[in-house]
Amino acid sequence: MSDLIPYLGPGDLEDAANNLSSFEGEYYDGEEDFEGEDLDDFDGEDFEEYDDDGLDSYIGDGDDMLDFDGEVENFSSETTNQKQFIIEITNSEPTSKTALLWGGYLSNNNSLAPGQIRTGAFNDKAGNAGLTATSNVEKTIEEFLAYLYLNPTRVVQMRVASSVASQIGNQFTIRELDPFKSGKTDYIRPQNYTNQNTFQDKTVLFPVDNFQFDDQNTLEYQFSGSSTTVITFYCGASLNGAKALRKKARRGIRNVNMRGRRRIYRRSINRKRRPSRGRRRYRRRRR
Repeated sequence: MSDLIPYLGPGDLEDAANNLSSFEGEYYDGEEDFEGEDLDDFDGEDFEEYDDDGLDSYIGDGDDMLDFDGEVENFSSETTNQKQFIIEITNSEPTSKTALLWGGYLSNNNSLAPGQIRTGAFNDKAGNAGLTATSNVEKTIEEFLAYLYLNPTRVVQMRVASSVASQIGNQFTIRELDPFKSGKTDYIRPQNYTNQNTFQDKTVLFPVDNFQFDDQNTLEYQFSGSSTTVITFYCGASLNGAKALRKKARRGIRNVNMRGRRRIYRRSINRKRRPSRGRRRYRRRRR
């Protein structure tokens, strides 16, 4: 037994007693629950969960910032979303005219973004008259655009129906906005999705995987002469800060009510007074 237990002399015992008694207990009030305290402050930024294939398992579930609306809860069923907006544009002139359907951060600046769509008559990108727009849903075009400017929104599908077949051959042009360099240009070509077997030469529904309404791009479209065209935007997830705040507030208030305001207040005060665990261990080793 004497070989297993080291001998401690009077001086050693005194030093050990001093070390044990040096903890002042100022960080514990007898009621605080330390279980899982590190998880309470975890924001998920430095942690990624992967499935068996080594892929990031994030699909949007439970993300407060995302607003899918309706019964859609993640990106797996985004195309079934019921968020739709329908715009009807008439070109009364015999020549084709190009309109700016979305202006990004250039919106409401006629010199930087001519041809912006609006309710009623408006000029095309070249400044020529002849275009008229209206909303085919309850809300106005202006309200739709105002919402998109504050809440970036994905477009997952579009539908174009026109009074003339030549309209389907016109392409949507997406331009990236960047004040520091020339942005790239991309296109959406509805004609690529026409099906001759359906005999629908004036209507086409097609998926969209390269455009979202945000402040860093524009969307323009050319309208054939003497035509009326209806464009339906099928929208997916929106980045909605207002709804995120409401969700977080409801969750936070519920937790406060369940745990008790006084206890949570004491816990927050103690956390401000208490150094990190690493600092506490370091101080004890030094003593």
